[in-house]
Amino acid sequence: MTEPLLAYPVLQYAFVVGDLDEGMRHWTRAMGAGPFFVIRDFLGNELTYRGAPSSTRVNYAFGQCGSVQIQLISQDDPGPSIYRDMFAPGEGGLHHVCALVPMKDWDAQLERFTKAGYECAASLTTTVPAVYFDCREDLGHFVELYGRNERTEGFFAMVAETHENWDGHTHPVRTRDGSPDVGIPLNELGESRRLMQEPLIRYPIVQYAYVVEDLDAGIKHWIEVMGAGPFFVSRNHRGREHTYRGTLDEAVFSYAFGQAGPAQIQLIQCMDNSPSVYRDMFAPGVEGFHHVACLVPAADMPEEVARFVDAGYEVASTLHSYVPVAYLDCRSTLGFFVELHGLNEDVKELFTEIREAHHNWDGVTEPVRVRNKTSSK
Repeated sequence: MTEPLLAYPVLQYAFVVGDLDEGMRHWTRAMGAGPFFVIRDFLGNELTYRGAPSSTRVNYAFGQCGSVQIQLISQDDPGPSIYRDMFAPGEGGLHHVCALVPMKDWDAQLERFTKAGYECAASLTTTVPAVYFDCREDLGHFVELYGRNERTEGFFAMVAETHENWDGHTHPVRTRDGSPDVGIPLNELGESRRLMQEPLIRYPIVQYAYVVEDLDAGIKHWIEVMGAGPFFVSRNHRGREHTYRGTLDEAVFSYAFGQAGPAQIQLIQCMDNSPSVYRDMFAPGVEGFHHVACLVPAADMPEEVARFVDAGYEVASTLHSYVPVAYLDCRSTLGFFVELHGLNEDVKELFTEIREAHHNWDGVTEPVRVRNKTSSK
């Protein structure tokens, strides 16, 4: 096994949204992300799209959520872009992941992606260069490489530190320099009062989950391209007390879990065509980002699920995996599902084992492993 293409951890997950202010509101209200730092009507220096100069403008918002940064992107400009490559106007979802690459390694890192056959779909320059490689065929999304220097490193640190010290309501939307982004609906008095409510989920995102058509092919791509792994697999899994839309269900899935930077990655293969939360988003042969997961103390699960239900989100699926698990259908506002997974010592042990295996892994030995302990039927 060769060294992975991406030699640096993923620090940001970027989502296209239909409306930037609505997107920030939903991420703050539901997921507890923020505050968000916005750049509106942005046109990158030396912007290119598919090898040609581009003048397409977009809107960006950056905020921390758990261990990673979240970027929200909206495009009002009708011009072509990598964002329109994936999403039509009004649509949204996960678009790319981002890693900071030291400038001393910049040329070598770009060459690795290019030699592996990935097209540079867009590029621009701020204080450092940024490029976007089209990895949809293998990963289901783009990969952004962003130059790392004191300024970009400092911005990521500032967003994270501001999140840690935020009271959850003061100046939820700010300009890049940190001052309030005044004069927009989100910061008007009525909207600020709505935003001051405690977020629905009070625990950080620890996992990003993707549906794949072939589990082993998915594992291979995530290891070789993103440097994730090793992966712990559970094949032909039947969840205990599994329900789908209120009815007991016998659907069979195969799962793989591996660490990629600060977050865990889950890959999911549907082993039959039974209705499921995965088939709700992806028909057979279609792959993509499906949900985020948060660990909730088992005793607090009923209350946390009730908070989402009271806010109008449907419980789409439940099961018992050491502890209760619930999937909330948040597609109408976030574009994906939210998994609330109960936390006890068994679950804590599993997440710790996967994280430590990644940190201690040589990238070669036992890339795919089977856990002896399982919650399957």
